[in-house]
Amino acid sequence: MSLLLSIILTLQLALGLPFEFNSLAPNMIAQTIDELPKDEICLTSNETLDSVRKNLIKTLEITQQKYPNIFNQTQQVELETILGDLKNETIRNEKINLDNLKTLVQPIITQSGNSAKVALQLESLYQIIPTITKFKNIILLGKEAKSRYPCLSYNIPHLIEDHHSKTTVINPKNFTQMDLDFLSWQSFIALNWPADSLGNPLKSEIIGNDLTSPRVWEFYKNVKKVFINPDPQNKDNPFHQLSSTFLDQPTVPKACQGWLNNQVIASIQNRQIKVLSLSVNDQETTQSANILQAIPEVPLIDKDKNYVLYEDVINEDEFNYIRDNKLYDADYQFNIKEIDFPASSETNLGAMEIRAAWRIIPQNMPTNQQKRYYTQNALIYVPAKYTQNNQTICQIQKVGLIGFHIVRRMKYQPQWVWSTFEQVDNAPQQQAISTNLDSEKFSFWQPDCQKDKFGLDCVPNHEPEADYQHFLYCSSSQGATDQVDKNCLFTWSSEPPYASQFQPTQVESINLIQPNKIVLGNNQDWQELLKKIVDQKSCSNSQENCHSVWQYYQLVGTQWRQASPNLTENLYTDFSPIQPFELTNTVMETYRQKASCVKCHATAQTAGLSKKPANFSFLLRSAKSAK
Repeated sequence: MSLLLSIILTLQLALGLPFEFNSLAPNMIAQTIDELPKDEICLTSNETLDSVRKNLIKTLEITQQKYPNIFNQTQQVELETILGDLKNETIRNEKINLDNLKTLVQPIITQSGNSAKVALQLESLYQIIPTITKFKNIILLGKEAKSRYPCLSYNIPHLIEDHHSKTTVINPKNFTQMDLDFLSWQSFIALNWPADSLGNPLKSEIIGNDLTSPRVWEFYKNVKKVFINPDPQNKDNPFHQLSSTFLDQPTVPKACQGWLNNQVIASIQNRQIKVLSLSVNDQETTQSANILQAIPEVPLIDKDKNYVLYEDVINEDEFNYIRDNKLYDADYQFNIKEIDFPASSETNLGAMEIRAAWRIIPQNMPTNQQKRYYTQNALIYVPAKYTQNNQTICQIQKVGLIGFHIVRRMKYQPQWVWSTFEQVDNAPQQQAISTNLDSEKFSFWQPDCQKDKFGLDCVPNHEPEADYQHFLYCSSSQGATDQVDKNCLFTWSSEPPYASQFQPTQVESINLIQPNKIVLGNNQDWQELLKKIVDQKSCSNSQENCHSVWQYYQLVGTQWRQASPNLTENLYTDFSPIQPFELTNTVMETYRQKASCVKCHATAQTAGLSKKPANFSFLLRSAKSAK
């Protein structure tokens, strides 16, 4: 797309004024676009200014050689002048008026005829003209003037790059916080790119203008389908039900099959409806969820008295490592010498874990608020033992994404890279709370927070009180087991609000988004770019509030290692090179906000009696033994 931008800018340079296109011009441009390489779709240049200059020269020469009749004699002279200026690394800036780009692009769209592809691409460009205008200095060329602007791409980055030169950085001492934050944003964008039926990014789409397709990460392997329960009837192959392939076909929980019509079942199988299941039976569904945070194991309840649901998935590289080393079996974990998940390389992404947090969108939420979330329709399945009336819940609800952890084992980063994002309306910064705060927009904060059922004052970031009476019943109903089912501590009502007998959690964000303001400025750049993408599919009849929902997400921070390890260093105890030291997410670590991702995960151990370091992953402790 950066080359497409070069084409448009070239025409503007060559003409100075709006251009009178002949009938062949749109098809000529379309053919030129088709012949140019497109390894990613970028809405603004992600190259150095020198590369932009070279692309302008290349595009002008292609246009001049292949389609000489597109310019009249006067324009040909102007073209030669512009080429000379570009090759001499100078340019007459007064000829570039990006504010008039809208005037230039609209006739091309109108006259594109049957060339649907170029019309679509130019329409996308037309929608982001305000962003391009912001970056006028992209054409102020110079050898030392280097800058890299946010780029929307479906490619998940494999390696950490210098955010200025887009070259791979080898020595961690040369990494900057901005480099890692760019990596986080690029990963977030690519993982949330709309995907086809096999989980591959839809290269013809842009992240913000298609909310009907599932995201790339939603095809990743659900953790519950990796660490399955052994089959006691099959002594020779107790884990025979583990799928050897990465991609799972979504299934409907058996307990819900009689409740749903064929249309809903088909939508689940086609991933138009996701399944968030609280069942501990891994054979019931491919999409398991949880209401318990990691530390402490208690839920988060929004102001509408609904539980937050958490979803954990891993990518194919991590799944293959677990499968090939049989780490889904606790006994094999005991025998393996060392856990060493694969790191990224030029050809592989390396191990990746994702945790997504979803809130249930109330039916009475105003439309303008709903459009601030990436939403999905979801089948909420809650087994009868977790409900107040002992009746199974199988209900379709709209859920909105409110939190997103990305954890990656990357080259030169043996302690992994930790990125976390939030929806901007979760909770206020504690330091910013005042009487004139816009309290209506927050999902987990209320100015008139009520006392709890014991008459105690509302305490920010306070854990909900468990229902121990129900816990005794629930625990006894599940039969003999060596594990306590803590889901039994928090019962569900039969209809929303599902956590009606509990008080909403009053959440206040303790940590500022990176006090050095690097992340804050980085967020503004990406959000400004995302804001220009229009959701054309769901806004066909109205342009009101149609801009991309992704502008309402923010990077909280990226945690990484700033030095290469030495031979005597213990990665599980030495955290001095970690930057920043503290990093948490208010909807995933609500009750432990003064914590460190790396320091916490360094305590992760393998399952059973082996208790080896689990290479910063708590997932391995979920493995069962067949003995």
